[in-house]
Amino acid sequence: MKLSLKFLAVLFVSLILFSCDNGEEVDPSTGLENASLSFDPSKPPVEIPTAMMNSSDPKAIEAVGYIALANGMSSYLSNLTPPPNADKSNDRINGRTTNGGRVSDIEDDVLVYTWTSGDISVAYQISETPSKYTFELFWKLTPTDDYVRVLHAEESKLVREGFMEWSFDTSDDFLFRYEWSEAADGTFYFDMLTPDNSLVINIVSKPDKSGSVKYYIEGELLYDISWAANGSGSWAFYSEGEIIDSGTWTV
Repeated sequence: MKLSLKFLAVLFVSLILFSCDNGEEVDPSTGLENASLSFDPSKPPVEIPTAMMNSSDPKAIEAVGYIALANGMSSYLSNLTPPPNADKSNDRINGRTTNGGRVSDIEDDVLVYTWTSGDISVAYQISETPSKYTFELFWKLTPTDDYVRVLHAEESKLVREGFMEWSFDTSDDFLFRYEWSEAADGTFYFDMLTPDNSLVINIVSKPDKSGSVKYYIEGELLYDISWAANGSGSWAFYSEGEIIDSGTWTV
């Protein structure tokens, strides 16, 4: 429960800090001002078969819920847009992060937006090397505090591959991590996990709209859902590696 409450707190604060949404596709080649993660809100990474979305089967609905979690986060991340009144500079933020200092390698170029939201000072930093973009969000609660990094995301310029980490304080652990990659055949992999792997959700989406969701607790498979291109699917619950319940749905 503690983990869930902290995660909800991060999302709540982030929605306040990033209340703008430009809704436009971004070409990363146009520079740091237009750099963003590759997800397009109009084309989410996991495409759900229409018949599965419309299914009344409880397990199909549950699978759609897991996918919506991935799509919702990726769509939200693609629109991290500072407010119009944000100040811009090329002064790199050197705030405290989870290891007591900056984690990212020094990048070639950097663009930093700073603004205030109530009593909170916010900095959004975008940097790049020839092979990747780095996106970082910092805040400080009072003017005398150091900036603390609460979001760190990186994505390759060469292939569709990246990660994003949320943290909520200066502890050694991130709160949640999201990882994604796309194979040469168009299969898309999206993972959500905690730092100690106590919770891991693996989502696989294939170009024909078939896919799967696997849910792990403490390293053990708990739940496995898969679906075909037409939206029909199957599910299984596990305990200590053995199936204890299973079923299918059709559309």
